[in-house]
Amino acid sequence: MTPSTLLLLVVLVVAPACTSPGAGASPGSSSDRSAGGPDWVITPYDHSGVRRSEHMVGVGYAPGTGGASREVAVQKALTDLTQTILSAIRSTVIVETNQRRENDDVTWAEELNQTIRVDSAGDLPGYEVVDSWVDEQNGETVVLVVVSRELLCSTLFPKIEQALAEADEFLDTPPDFATTQPAQALYRALQAYAVLSARMLEATKAQVVAKHSRLQSQAGANFGRATALLDETSRRLAALSGAIQIDKVAGDGQRSAVRGALAQPLIARMSVVDAQGQSHPLARFPARFVASQEPGPALAHSASTTDDQGLISCKVSDLVPTGQAANEIFVQPDFGRLAPSIERSRIPSESFTYHLPTTGQTSVLLLLTDTFEGAPLDDQLMGEELGDHLSSFGFDVLVMDPTSPAGQRLAAAEDTDLAGVIAELHADRFEYVMHGRSSTRYSSKTPVGHFYYSLATLQVDNLASGSSQAITTDEVKGGHPVKGQPGIARALAALRRVLNQAVDEQFVSEFVIETDNDS
Repeated sequence: MTPSTLLLLVVLVVAPACTSPGAGASPGSSSDRSAGGPDWVITPYDHSGVRRSEHMVGVGYAPGTGGASREVAVQKALTDLTQTILSAIRSTVIVETNQRRENDDVTWAEELNQTIRVDSAGDLPGYEVVDSWVDEQNGETVVLVVVSRELLCSTLFPKIEQALAEADEFLDTPPDFATTQPAQALYRALQAYAVLSARMLEATKAQVVAKHSRLQSQAGANFGRATALLDETSRRLAALSGAIQIDKVAGDGQRSAVRGALAQPLIARMSVVDAQGQSHPLARFPARFVASQEPGPALAHSASTTDDQGLISCKVSDLVPTGQAANEIFVQPDFGRLAPSIERSRIPSESFTYHLPTTGQTSVLLLLTDTFEGAPLDDQLMGEELGDHLSSFGFDVLVMDPTSPAGQRLAAAEDTDLAGVIAELHADRFEYVMHGRSSTRYSSKTPVGHFYYSLATLQVDNLASGSSQAITTDEVKGGHPVKGQPGIARALAALRRVLNQAVDEQFVSEFVIETDNDS
């Protein structure tokens, strides 16, 4: 579709907004109002006090025929006028965006469009109520409001022209590395982009407001100048940002535990390569490190800008679980600090990789003994069920039989002997050892019903770091009409859910983001 075709579509979209009843109208009532009412209700520019070359109009409707209804109708007329302006602004943005895309503009992107597409057209200074009509038949009040095109433009032009002057000054120095520092050239180009993008709303709005008036050519010239400067800024930013080189100096490829910290800071060097292949430090330029996903680790920057050599560093801590072995932290020049609406995908960056353990890379040796009144039960089920639960997250789990010689040796081992026992059992491939017991007791204080209470204590040892943690559940109750094994089974079933949840919160959560598995 050609730009001229798009422009024709814009005219067809915008024109009805200037002649229809607008935002204050009630659906399906325009034909009733036209019968016996003034012509301006349907075609407001037909009013003798309205001139298209001088005014923009809005029509508002409100139920009732008193003074309060008139005030409501005035506000709805202003809303109608505001929506007319907004509709035209958005249509202009569509045309401009399509033209920019055809020209492969690298800076005119959705971020800039969002800056221009506002939810409010702002104040409407000096509005005037030209006429009103009370529709006795339908019991409502209709108001015609106008605002001066020139008055609106008088509030917009100074802001636009100041931005154009500032942009001219920022772009006055050519990006020549022989005469200016590359950081300064990039900084000034971003400043030019920032002031221009911040005023594109006013430039677009002025072009809409000045239409049909004697100020139309001036508004068009301002808009054309603003877009031309954006073109120049776009080319300069493309050249400068495309020449930025980011080198990883130190800290790449580190490994750490979840919730831990990277031993070395991440250090990057930013420079700009000129046409002769010479590298110049991107010195004292805003830069930042960004995690590849949120929530991410804590990033403590050495500074908010690069130093004189173009270096910037960052300490990384609180490595939250991601569920991935390889994770990334990006370093990039912080264009957004200077020009918030610039397209993020156009900002050069480099990535540092760090590695965290995942469930699939983590082996767990599990020994859990089930007891009743202090004696081992014949059926040892809790260990198998907890092992299945951990396996569902991807852990490599070996569940030991607590009645086997190896299980008995491990259960009897003191904490200080644990590593030695693991080595003797040739189980040193495991990163974690979980060992403990479930304890069930019988207690009934009533002649009806038999109650059993169960809890679990579990110690988790990290063989690599030598650290350990205790996981203990609250006591849960299970009852059964018949005294004996069925009551014990019911209490253990209630305990299983509680134990799984405790293990999820205190162990599994260190490896995966969410622990909603309820097996």
